[in-house]
Amino acid sequence: WMKPAMDRKGIKNRADQRRIAKYFLREFANRQKKVAKAFPNRLKIAKTSGTLSASDWDNEIHPTKRGFDAVAAKVLAELNKYV
Repeated sequence: WMKPAMDRKGIKNRADQRRIAKYFLREFANRQKKVAKAFPNRLKIAKTSGTLSASDWDNEIHPTKRGFDAVAAKVLAELNKYV
């Protein structure tokens, strides 16, 4: 959970916190893509970024049931490509 760390560093502005979180998520996704490219037969990525709207979040970490269902549907669709 990133918010406590940002609070400790004095990053209290919500817009700044969102920008930082998006940066980290973007970098994580880029690194995942590099690993998937290096191991194409061993790792597949289900693209779920942008799946959830603000109302699909139960809190800053967990989606609502509807949000989880939406993400699960994308993961399942990706898995079904390989069966």
